[in-house]
Amino acid sequence: MMTLRLHCFRFSIFRSRRYLRSLGCLSFLALLVGCVNQCEVPFPPSSFIDKMRILAIQAEPPEVTPGQPVKLRFLAVDSKGIVPSTGFLPFPSCLSDGGPADPSALWVGCLPGVGPVEDSSRSCTDFSFVSGASDGGVADAGGADAGGGIDLSKFQITSPPCGVSVSWQTPAAYLNPLNVEEQTKGREAVMVLSARIQGLDQVSFKRVRLSKREPPKQNTNPRFLGVTMGGMEVDCCDERNPDACKPHEIPADASIEIRARIDPQSQDLLPTPLPDQPREDISIVWFTNAGEFNRQSTVLSGKNNPKNSPWPTWFPTDFQGKPLPEGTQATLVAVAQDFRGGIGWMVCRLRLGPPKKTEAVPD
Repeated sequence: MMTLRLHCFRFSIFRSRRYLRSLGCLSFLALLVGCVNQCEVPFPPSSFIDKMRILAIQAEPPEVTPGQPVKLRFLAVDSKGIVPSTGFLPFPSCLSDGGPADPSALWVGCLPGVGPVEDSSRSCTDFSFVSGASDGGVADAGGADAGGGIDLSKFQITSPPCGVSVSWQTPAAYLNPLNVEEQTKGREAVMVLSARIQGLDQVSFKRVRLSKREPPKQNTNPRFLGVTMGGMEVDCCDERNPDACKPHEIPADASIEIRARIDPQSQDLLPTPLPDQPREDISIVWFTNAGEFNRQSTVLSGKNNPKNSPWPTWFPTDFQGKPLPEGTQATLVAVAQDFRGGIGWMVCRLRLGPPKKTEAVPD
């Protein structure tokens, strides 16, 4: 009898737990449905710029032969638009007794291992951070043989390692320990950017491929040729002088389709092309500090007879659907990336003018 009662007790607990679990699911669904009907959207979409963000880091070129210099720059934005290049302190004013100054941007280069393949999957063997000298010399790069046989003191940074634009270079013999196949495949160095502005810090990463691939087969950055809004060519600019481009004015109650043109020569042939896809895909992602998009990205296919995804439309409403007032100025940023490390960007501006004039309809 005792055993029977115990089994019944266990069954009762199991049934109760299952009931409570089902009740919890129903409660959650009811809450979700209620929120869809009544709650405001709690978070803005990723396309909305409401704080300081590093949207993109570009390495020019994105794939290099060891010993070839790489120029690094980045695109910083905040709720007001683009943070100008002059907004970050140069060396040595970027450093203070308490660490990085505000605003500042510090760079660190990180090399992966170049031993056997099974050992090179580890994260970086060492960090090379040159504190900088005015003549481009090396102050302290971690010491010889700190990176698995690579003398980090041979690293070159032709400008100090802080600011919007710096140059970085690996030793020419970096890939020599690898066989020919692995040298062609290469390794990915990691650039670490630590940016500080108005008390906010952000750490971002950029990969740079080091290979001995033939230069025509090395990756290049996608290049913008222009942007059209509603079928009209608009004036765009870059982060060096983001206020130089004239805002494109549209009615305060109008939406507008946005398209970007990429130089077809910068849509590289793949090193090992597929039968139906000789060129790389390029994704164009959009961001704005005012208004919203119905879609955030477009993929330019590298296939034969490509079928590109639709272009976005910009709407003069905030992310909660409320109309923006007349006179609002919006910064729009298009970032193109090719999935192999290549990247580029374009900055455009919009201004909301008077609403469309509507004719009175007789009763």
